[in-house]
Amino acid sequence: MSGRKLCALAMALVTCSASTFPAAAYGIDGGVARNVVAKEASGAGEARASADSEAPLTGADVAASFDKAEFYAEEDDPVLLPYASHAASVYPMTMSDELKYFGSFESGNYDQGFSYGDGYHALGYYQFDHRYGLQDFLVACYNYDSRTYAMLAWLTSDVDLTVETMYDNAAGALTEMGCRVEDSWHAAYAANPQNFSALQDGWQYETYCAPAIRYLESRGLQMAERRDCIKGLCGGLYSLFGSGGWRRFVGGQFAGVNYAGAGLNNTMSDGEFAATLCNYVVDNVELFYPSQQQYHQGWQNRYRAELEACLGFLAYPSDIDHSAWYAASYDFVTERDIMKGYSDGRFGPYDSITRGQVVTILWRCVGEPVMGALPFYDVPAGEYYSRAIAWAASEGLAAGYGDGSFAPDKPVTREELAVFLQRFAVWKNPSLASFDSNSLSGFPDASKVSPFAVSALSWCVDRGLISGVAGMLEPQDGAWRASMAAMMTTLYRNYAL
Repeated sequence: MSGRKLCALAMALVTCSASTFPAAAYGIDGGVARNVVAKEASGAGEARASADSEAPLTGADVAASFDKAEFYAEEDDPVLLPYASHAASVYPMTMSDELKYFGSFESGNYDQGFSYGDGYHALGYYQFDHRYGLQDFLVACYNYDSRTYAMLAWLTSDVDLTVETMYDNAAGALTEMGCRVEDSWHAAYAANPQNFSALQDGWQYETYCAPAIRYLESRGLQMAERRDCIKGLCGGLYSLFGSGGWRRFVGGQFAGVNYAGAGLNNTMSDGEFAATLCNYVVDNVELFYPSQQQYHQGWQNRYRAELEACLGFLAYPSDIDHSAWYAASYDFVTERDIMKGYSDGRFGPYDSITRGQVVTILWRCVGEPVMGALPFYDVPAGEYYSRAIAWAASEGLAAGYGDGSFAPDKPVTREELAVFLQRFAVWKNPSLASFDSNSLSGFPDASKVSPFAVSALSWCVDRGLISGVAGMLEPQDGAWRASMAAMMTTLYRNYAL
């Protein structure tokens, strides 16, 4: 649940009896004691990977020991306070790998027992902590299926795990209660591994991911169409720092202070969202938690790694900058298959877009209809743009040149692109035909616009599709693929095309 997992550089093996349930029930030879004292390797509790590491950061690299109580000490949210209620219910839910990716930075093991890395406080994939919700979860599992999870019945009695000690530091071993709780966990997993794992997913989602999403939506952020990795990022942050503490990073009132947060907004692409939030955590966790210096490097490394993980799920081509001006538009058009990349994996944001590419993009917007003949001598059948150009010509959206050619591989000029876009928009929605005929008057190079494109460029400027380059129209210059993505995004968002 919180961000702890077994530290890759420090492991503890503890002695414990298997008195409550047969050891064989969870794959341990009966009567074989578990080992004795906590052993700490050199550098235990510190993150191994540095920010300059050439290899991608992983959960093992950024694992750091920490006590969840230090992060939750100031919380007043009943969801996060100890032993609030055993009335909560749970249901199985299989989360996508993308939604639960952050679990790899916590435990990543549904059958995880108590370990050194979490101070012998937490169990399972999401590190459910006995002081904050472990018992609630286990009681909910028993209530869900009392036959399968009969080994959890004892937790419905007067026992209160929040005040119990799971590990005896002097003895270097789990306490009797720690053994009983851990044995119960392993037995529940062994009883039905798939179901018990799905119950962990369901509890994590309803207790942390869903409230995080609801909170962001209460602040005006639209989360429904965000990728699962973005929702997982937010749920993990909420789990780690608490429902109040995480507001330091996402914005809001907490402990009498109004935090601006990272400045998340709806215009951000998923990549921008992840980069903005993760980088804000990296840059500010020391400021917000000055007394917990032992955790700073581990959590900075964790959120560097979480950013890499999110971008991996988002599958950005190598030539796409997730923080660039076009990133949100790139997400918009590629998620809707309006624009696609090249066969070599690139998108080519600053490549000149060709006339054939422009018409193909418009054709995709209407479902790729098959219609019309090919009226241009330089457009053979079988090319990626052939059917698109046939459609555009039949609908009067592509007229070609006077010599009967279309020049599909020729880079489109900015004024030609304006003509394509105006024709397409008005064809789809005739009510968009009107425009301010004086919209070009503020551009010093307005006189350079070809006569055939004056109306179209005026329309594009008036409708907010074109704003100029450094105050100039540059009508005969080529247009970037990134610019096309931005224009199509504006058309869809502003005019519901």
